[in-house]
Amino acid sequence: MGRYLKELKSGKLTVDKAKIKQAEKLDGKYLLSTSDKSLSAEDIALGYKQLMEVERAFRTLKSTLSLRPVYHTKDDRIRSHVLCCAGWPCSWCGLPSWRPA
Repeated sequence: MGRYLKELKSGKLTVDKAKIKQAEKLDGKYLLSTSDKSLSAEDIALGYKQLMEVERAFRTLKSTLSLRPVYHTKDDRIRSHVLCCAGWPCSWCGLPSWRPA
């Protein structure tokens, strides 16, 4: 059954207007959750915004450069690759002038 449909005993489908009204209350709002109770709502929202920026940057990089998976077998190459991948988003967020338009 669809999210906003309900089936009557007769088998007929009807629109569940109560569920629609309930969902309308959330239109245009972000629902964020965390297990860390010490974070303020502002900190949680900022963390999610930064996450979205990093994910967008990775998508841009992957599509622009047509990147494909990289496979390493030597430990030093694996460490170097992880360092580059983990360090790049940090430098990207820290240098706003480098961000794509």
